[in-house]
Amino acid sequence: MNIKEGFYPDLKDRKQGYLDITFTKARLIELYLDYVNNFLTVSAFAQWHELTERQAHKVIKRGRELNNA
Repeated sequence: MNIKEGFYPDLKDRKQGYLDITFTKARLIELYLDYVNNFLTVSAFAQWHELTERQAHKVIKRGRELNNA
């Protein structure tokens, strides 16, 4: 995963290619906290935010890392 400081382009998905979405550190943390506080499954989170489950897992993982830093 190539990540530039300050901006986090959404991750490459084998089926869909790159998304035209860029997340800031703050947005990744916000999405992670949204997942922790409001969703029971990654599948529901992905569906709500219109992501694939693979993308959702990566967003949650990176958001967790940034939140705990």
